[in-house]
Amino acid sequence: MRILFLMIALLFGSISISLGQETDTLSQKENLMKESQRLKKKGVILLSVGAGAAVIGGALFGSNFSIFGYSSSEETMLAGTGGLLFLAGVGCVIASIPAFSKSNKIEKEAATLSFNTQPIYLPKYTNGGPKSFLSLKVSIPL
Repeated sequence: MRILFLMIALLFGSISISLGQETDTLSQKENLMKESQRLKKKGVILLSVGAGAAVIGGALFGSNFSIFGYSSSEETMLAGTGGLLFLAGVGCVIASIPAFSKSNKIEKEAATLSFNTQPIYLPKYTNGGPKSFLSLKVSIPL
């Protein structure tokens, strides 16, 4: 009697633990595609902000640059600010390259993983049973 009570208690305890787990509703392919889109968006933002900052910084640096060495303190400050803005913009453009690269790599990985249904080849007159099963297809790009 005690063993039966102990087994029932363990059974109900394991059910409550298993029902308390969170399940991921998205498949692995969808998660990889979301990650790829997130990284691509990050790369586009870094590239556009960096290019804009580099153009504005280059314009400020170039317009206030003096070949003859004579410049006012305002021109010197604007040229210095423009130079720093140009360098920050170039840094952002360079930082966008790994984001695009990683996004492309993840997108290729997502393209190789997919869930398919494979048919079960049964004799013609077999009744009942499933006609196909779920399988994970892994493609290796060459």
